[in-house]
Amino acid sequence: MEVFHTIADYKNLKLPVSIGFVPTMGALHTGHASLVQRSLNENETTIASIFVNPTQFNEKKDFDSYPNTLEQDLKLLKNLGVDLVYIPDVSDMYVLEPQIHVQHPMMNNVLEGKCRPGHFDGVALVVTKLLNRIKPDRAYFGKKDYQQLKIITDLSRDLDLGVEIVGCPTVRESSGLPLSSRNLLLEAGQRAELEVFYDGLKKGLDHELEINDLIYEINALLASTVDMYFEYLEILETTTFLPSERIDEGCRIFFAIKLPQLRIIDNFSVTKKL
Repeated sequence: MEVFHTIADYKNLKLPVSIGFVPTMGALHTGHASLVQRSLNENETTIASIFVNPTQFNEKKDFDSYPNTLEQDLKLLKNLGVDLVYIPDVSDMYVLEPQIHVQHPMMNNVLEGKCRPGHFDGVALVVTKLLNRIKPDRAYFGKKDYQQLKIITDLSRDLDLGVEIVGCPTVRESSGLPLSSRNLLLEAGQRAELEVFYDGLKKGLDHELEINDLIYEINALLASTVDMYFEYLEILETTTFLPSERIDEGCRIFFAIKLPQLRIIDNFSVTKKL
């Protein structure tokens, strides 16, 4: 496995024609590994990147506290069989202060876009830059960040980037809690309460309920936790991201759980169990 830090080094490499790309911000876990494995299965060369992108953080303290496990990350990627890892510096990714912004107005007005103004602009810009630099045939993203996946899919299509965006299933712990790099920041008591919440979703969620009753039931599952609350909890159509009038295969449950030191975001189909 080879590591490169500048795009000039990458341009000097002679690579096979089929390239799969897995962009990450590090602190890798089994969910990232599943994206890498999918790429390895579908491409001749697999490239991963590790870059904590400052332009997508709303608060500097969140950027500063983002987990850094670079040594373990590189070991994991090497063991999986990744061919190349791109680890750029901020000065390499943003030579000058960006003057061009890439926006998705629809996504900026709902869920994460509404709660974190500017977040998706930062995501869209860095992903555009990464896809233009690496020029992969396919790029792999998890469905846990469903809005992000929608934005990147639209971005590649609308800007004619020529990259197939592959959405991969959310990888979860046995309780149903989605794997996330930020889970490293959970305290033991918080993890235990979240496991109870997710276990309740997995075992007791009745998808035959009406929308308002279903939202009530989910709210009730979180009500007994300490210092946790829903920042949002909505059932939306997956194509328009407008509120759904009925429960069917065309909509998903989206929520963000706010804790003192982090947020847990998740989504899942309303017609299937976790």
